[in-house]
Amino acid sequence: MKIVYPSTLPLPLKDGYGLKRKSGVKGTEMESGIRRFRQTTRNAPTDVSVTWSFTESEFAIFEGWYQYDAKEGAAEFDIPLLGSQGLTTHRARFKGEAYDVIKIREQING
Repeated sequence: MKIVYPSTLPLPLKDGYGLKRKSGVKGTEMESGIRRFRQTTRNAPTDVSVTWSFTESEFAIFEGWYQYDAKEGAAEFDIPLLGSQGLTTHRARFKGEAYDVIKIREQING
């Protein structure tokens, strides 16, 4: 089953957004001579640092999606992210620990 980031939730903020591409090249030390390199992949993964700003109700939707659809962060999902070709859909998953909650923005009623 294809998992998709909910379209009802805001996308990550530009502030705090960062890309760190991993190398697709591996080097081997030789007993004599220069180090040799070889390409290990044509599509090296990229680590993306993101920050979201949610209202309380949006955060409740996010937590439900994260826990049940994204399998506590273990499942891959599709999400629109900024890259070299603008905003396009990418396959992503959460890395390592879960997420940190800093502050939920207040919802404006009315």
